[in-house]
Amino acid sequence: MSEQTAAPAAGDPTPAPPVRPSHGRKNVMDMVRSLALIGGMVAVIVLLVPQSDQAVVQPVDLQGAVKAAEFAADVPVVVPELGEQWRVTSARRDRPVDGQPATWHIGYLTPSEGYAGLEVADAVDRTWVERVTSAGTEAGTQDVDGTPWRVFESQEPRRTSLLLEQDGRTTVVTGSAVLDELVEVAAAASRP
Repeated sequence: MSEQTAAPAAGDPTPAPPVRPSHGRKNVMDMVRSLALIGGMVAVIVLLVPQSDQAVVQPVDLQGAVKAAEFAADVPVVVPELGEQWRVTSARRDRPVDGQPATWHIGYLTPSEGYAGLEVADAVDRTWVERVTSAGTEAGTQDVDGTPWRVFESQEPRRTSLLLEQDGRTTVVTGSAVLDELVEVAAAASRP
């Protein structure tokens, strides 16, 4: 028996084979369009959100920190009077730990956008000094209102620290701020 293929009758339209979409090319173009749309939306959001060159400083309850430290009565509380351009970034009493004394701390964002920290404690030892000066190496003295403060320099992190030991109390001003700003904090911290 032989197989025969029936020819389409005259006038009968032969159905055309289904057209297959070009998936690879269409998907790439859709992805490019989607990425362009998302990129455009991100650009609009970035342009609409206000930007600031100044560092964001969260409000600090300085008076609350002072009251808490004074209530504990185990740390000298010193609050330097500085100008309005100085912004307090932290204020706290650090509890005594591992034989180290309680420490009063205030951190500042300086007018030049640097950092200056004040650390004050009684009866400190070498370990305390190494910690607050970031293991700085002594590098001479700095005159602050006629009083010589010891200068420490550290590399990791890069910091300059000014240290004064007087009447059993140690005061350290440390940070990445320029030396003039550190001296200004030290001078203000020394005033009665």
